[in-house]
Amino acid sequence: MIELEKASFSYGGKRGLDNISVLFEDAKVAALLGANGSSKSTLLGVASGRLRISSGAVRIDGKDASALSAKERSQLVSVLPQSRNIPDITAFSLALHGRFPYLSYPRIYSKEDLEKTAKALRDAGAYELKDRRMAELSGGERQRVYLAMVINQDTKNVLLDEPATFLDLARQAELVDMLGRLARMGKCVVAVFHDINLAAQCADHFAVMRDGRITAFGKPAEVIESGALGEALGVEITARAWYGVKSEKN
Repeated sequence: MIELEKASFSYGGKRGLDNISVLFEDAKVAALLGANGSSKSTLLGVASGRLRISSGAVRIDGKDASALSAKERSQLVSVLPQSRNIPDITAFSLALHGRFPYLSYPRIYSKEDLEKTAKALRDAGAYELKDRRMAELSGGERQRVYLAMVINQDTKNVLLDEPATFLDLARQAELVDMLGRLARMGKCVVAVFHDINLAAQCADHFAVMRDGRITAFGKPAEVIESGALGEALGVEITARAWYGVKSEKN
């Protein structure tokens, strides 16, 4: 569970987040939606505790995010950022990075660490890539390996910035299934989406962002009917055309 209470964040003299109060619940998937530049990625950074707020409060599983060490945060929250470097290592080695928060230095991997890494790669549909180097992989293949790393971190809270990037339709369907499984395991899942149909298939809640604020939060059908999503995106959205599988179940 991640809670923001009247949280604001500024950078370079500019306001990135403006007085946001929101609760992301356990066992739920929340989709962050909005136009480019609406501060969706900034919200993920604040929710993870990586970005320090200028006012308000952020609590991760009831703990003050500002009081947590980097290692403590990494045991509570896993984050898949939008942009990443491509290390010159194998896919298995990258997925193994998910175990780092639980290891001391120098890192000595146990049999359990190796088994969990293999399982995470299978869950992300990337096990066949385990011996290939990251630089050799396509964008979609790399994305699946990074998803495996996040799964392998095994945190209660999972934050994903555009996880569907580079994924083809078949892999997008697998992503929807994976996010649902994480929620059923009791995890709090928050993900940035640009594809409303895809978000509607897996999200319990839509959070609409505009100019650094959350302008609507609730079940997908309710948020779409409110008109807030269309206003944020600058388009007219007909509600029934966007009702996804997940929203109908709610």
